[in-house]
Amino acid sequence: TIALTGGAAGGSIAALATLLFPVLVMAILSVLVALLILAARQALITVLVILSPLAFVLFLLPNTEKHFEKWRSTFTTMLMVFPMFSLLFGGSQLASYIIIQNTNQLSVVILALFVQAAPLALTPFLLQFSGSLLGKVAGMVNNPQKGLVDRSRNWSKDRADTLAKRKRAQNEGGNWLRRPTPGRIAYRRDMARRNREDRKKSYESQLDASWSGDERSKTIQTDMKTSELRQSTNKAVVERIFETQKQLTPELMAMAGTQRLEQAHVKQLQAAEGARWDEAMTGKVAGDASHPFGQFSAAANTVMREQNIADNNAAIAQALQKSEFANVLSKDIDLQIRAGGIGGEKGAIKVKAKAISAVVEAGIEDVKAIKTASDIKPGDIEEMSREFKKAVDTGDLASLRAHTDMLGSSKDAGINRLRELLIKHEDKIVGNTEIIETYRHHVNGNAEINQGAEDIGVWSRDAFDDPKTGKKAWRTMEEVGKDFITWKNMTSSSFAGMKASTQKIALTVKDPKTGRWAITDEIARDIMSSPVSRANLKEDVKPLMKARAEGRLRTDADGKLEEVWPVR
Repeated sequence: TIALTGGAAGGSIAALATLLFPVLVMAILSVLVALLILAARQALITVLVILSPLAFVLFLLPNTEKHFEKWRSTFTTMLMVFPMFSLLFGGSQLASYIIIQNTNQLSVVILALFVQAAPLALTPFLLQFSGSLLGKVAGMVNNPQKGLVDRSRNWSKDRADTLAKRKRAQNEGGNWLRRPTPGRIAYRRDMARRNREDRKKSYESQLDASWSGDERSKTIQTDMKTSELRQSTNKAVVERIFETQKQLTPELMAMAGTQRLEQAHVKQLQAAEGARWDEAMTGKVAGDASHPFGQFSAAANTVMREQNIADNNAAIAQALQKSEFANVLSKDIDLQIRAGGIGGEKGAIKVKAKAISAVVEAGIEDVKAIKTASDIKPGDIEEMSREFKKAVDTGDLASLRAHTDMLGSSKDAGINRLRELLIKHEDKIVGNTEIIETYRHHVNGNAEINQGAEDIGVWSRDAFDDPKTGKKAWRTMEEVGKDFITWKNMTSSSFAGMKASTQKIALTVKDPKTGRWAITDEIARDIMSSPVSRANLKEDVKPLMKARAEGRLRTDADGKLEEVWPVR
């Protein structure tokens, strides 16, 4: 047994020695290298210290600072090697001692000894590590964004600049004699600095302007533009060559087809997503687990409603701004002249016309809303008349325009009642300067009224300069209706298209100077000879038109139409 144990122990020691031999060789080499490095470090530090005066001279001389930086980097690296080696060696000694104190095995003891000698093997790496560590430490200290020193210095400088500028700004106003002397000096120096800087910028701008007009600059710019054009042309040629090649190459065409198909798929998928989102915005799919946006439906509907309210508010505000400006512009002569510019009087007239048109357009939506919401039955002339009178009394332009349209579209009875209302309430309408021009413009733009009642249409656009007041004035509705000029250019077709009440008024008018009827016998014969025109005449107007065509229609003492003798 003793022999076997001894043999086993001898075999283990032999195996362990075989295993440790390479390690011992490496350890011996590491010790030699470490000693060599430390000796070289000591010698190099001595040389660097001797060269330090020259290094500082290089730091002061221009264009030689890089040599000083190299000297400083090497010197600091060498200084860092020994402290780091000492720290590492001390740590390894402590670790080795702890391992030895806590083991009875020979192999572990040998490992502890290797740990103790490990720093010698790491010595060559300390040179590189010390250099990078120095760089990191310098960065942490001097980095403008993260470095402690530079951040503190920058904060202090920024704070000082802020306080200095505040003091200068406080010294900007007030009595100079009450300011502290340092404050006055600092303020003047700052103003002088700003003056120099701004003047420099001004001079640079002037030089840039002069250079841009210099022939050399023009030549350079032309050359640059030519180069850009050549480059663009070459790109276009390449595009054309590629497109031609693509047309002739099935593989490229297949790739192009795939690209277009995928793009179409993307558009289709995006459109489908948009449609699903639009559905969600209605709020109808809230809580629907099968809908992709069901969980967002309620919130999306709320956002959409609020957005629509905001858009509507903005639209109303913008429309009101335009309407208010147009309304002021349509009445303010001085503003019209200013807006007319070099157009003079004609320009002012155009501006006024556009302003009135803008006011009319701005009220169209209000008129439509009143007509849509009105519960007046079609053809109820009496109710329309009451609302018309109410609008005149209250100066409600939108309501007045709406019920004028409603009367104008109520056949002959509505046109005739509108004429009567205008005659009866003309003083109030014309006297209200806030609405008269806009109202006349609206009436003039109503096609039904103009086609059915020539006298009302003429009244809406008939204005003249009153020599007594120097202001715009209008003839009354009755004056327009009895005026020969209103009807003298009436053609047979236009007369036939008017309402019966208007035709009867036209038949009563003649030229007071010549006694010639506005609707002559010739016009009457043309109307009666035309099947279409004759068919448009009302039954109570046809006999009168026939009498005029035969020269038998006259007016009595009250201005009413009568036939000279009965027709047999």
